[in-house]
Amino acid sequence: MDDTPAAPSALSAAGQTLPGQTLPGLVWAFRIHADGTPEALPIDQPIDTVSEDGWLWLHFNLADARACALLPKFEDLPAEAAVALTAPDGTQQLHVDDNCVYGVFADLIADIDGATQHFGYLHFAMTDRVLISARRRAMSAAESARQALDRGRKLHRVASLFELIVDHVADSIDKYSDELDEDMDEIEDELWQRASRDQRERLAKARKAAVHLHRQMQGLLALFERVGPKLDSAPPPDLRVKTNILMQRLENLDRDIIAMRERAHMLQEEVALKIAEDTNRSLYLLTIITTFFLPASLVAGIFGMNVKNLPFTEISSGFFWSMVILVGASLAILVIMQRMRILLR
Repeated sequence: MDDTPAAPSALSAAGQTLPGQTLPGLVWAFRIHADGTPEALPIDQPIDTVSEDGWLWLHFNLADARACALLPKFEDLPAEAAVALTAPDGTQQLHVDDNCVYGVFADLIADIDGATQHFGYLHFAMTDRVLISARRRAMSAAESARQALDRGRKLHRVASLFELIVDHVADSIDKYSDELDEDMDEIEDELWQRASRDQRERLAKARKAAVHLHRQMQGLLALFERVGPKLDSAPPPDLRVKTNILMQRLENLDRDIIAMRERAHMLQEEVALKIAEDTNRSLYLLTIITTFFLPASLVAGIFGMNVKNLPFTEISSGFFWSMVILVGASLAILVIMQRMRILLR
């Protein structure tokens, strides 16, 4: 039986949790106790949202329409935060209200093997009592933060979880950029042997990925630069974020990404230059071969004409002398090219 109508009231009825009600679309839930110790909560059971013992982390799947219907009814969130939680993906944003911080961050999509090379968006809203996060596809940073809490990571403030998630966003991007760097190292080593069009295609993909990473990092940095002072002095102490530390990490990572992008560009130029050199060398060799055999082709063509009075047609050794002229003409061209130092290039 569909529990959509009843479930929203679990969050909207002045914070009262009614028996038998669960939160639809909930992926995981943690209660962080007053001493910072995390406790994983079963998602198939009602969650006490008004307990004075610590605070909650609720993570929802926006692909579930019931979750999209539930989140705007959470009383503790301002209307703008509820809109941000369920907004379409596509734009990073960060806002600070009187008692709430909310927004959308870009993060790498996660699959069964870990972070992928594609970006998705993590929506969030936090008060001093709860952090609600939501996504349409599994996000690497949220999953890494969940694993950290499963291992017993202590968090004494809601803002600490926010910082942990942002830190894992940087970790996943850093790991991805390291993979791109390793790929470029392999290409650079291969360049000592030979250049290929496959290398140029791989470098084009790496450069495109670096441009995309830089764009996402710039967007995130711009948000912290704009909202950072408000986050540092948020009215509830539990919502104050150490933006200086986060921005320093993100700026260092962005510099590495820019350097990687420039390196990919330089390697692209080097590959193109080596391919051009190989092409010119092949054309040069083809020109030499063509020039060397041109006299022989000319002599053979002359003696192959079906006309009268051709030389050596009336003597028994005509073929021999024709071959002598043919070889002699080629040797003469060879001597001329050597004297002109054409063969020494």
